[in-house]
Amino acid sequence: METARLPVETVRDGRRVQGEIRLSDDLAAIRWLRDNIVGSPVVLEATSAADPHPRLYAWGNRVAIYTGLPTLIGWDNHQRQQRNGSPLIEQRTGDVLKIFVTASEADTLRLLQQYSVDFIYYGNLEKFHYPAGEAKFAALAAQGALTPVYNQQGTLIYQVNAPAGAQ
Repeated sequence: METARLPVETVRDGRRVQGEIRLSDDLAAIRWLRDNIVGSPVVLEATSAADPHPRLYAWGNRVAIYTGLPTLIGWDNHQRQQRNGSPLIEQRTGDVLKIFVTASEADTLRLLQQYSVDFIYYGNLEKFHYPAGEAKFAALAAQGALTPVYNQQGTLIYQVNAPAGAQ
């Protein structure tokens, strides 16, 4: 896995875009999470849902899979099998997408708080599918809403800080 590369594709502005991510970058960050994170904090990461991913098996949810940490929404197909028709699947999948793609920092923070997200995992897969997130998360870190706790090999992990007055 350390030298493997995974082909990925997405749709941007109605066009299919293809790329490649290095799995070793994820491996190092996943090892860091396993070694440094205590308890069961909620992690935001890319989902395996169809939009904007054209393929169901697209390496989404790898952090939850390899760390056991909870995430906003599990693997798309599993969720649909286990929660037959629940509207919560589409709601959560849509909210994950909103967090990554919205330009609104206020909406991002509101959704992070709504789902009690503790960490944002922004690796090469997230950068490929949600490139606008990088500047937004950096801006939120500069404002003190997020704290970068890991930044290696192209992967950033942010801790979500509690809002002022929150317990």
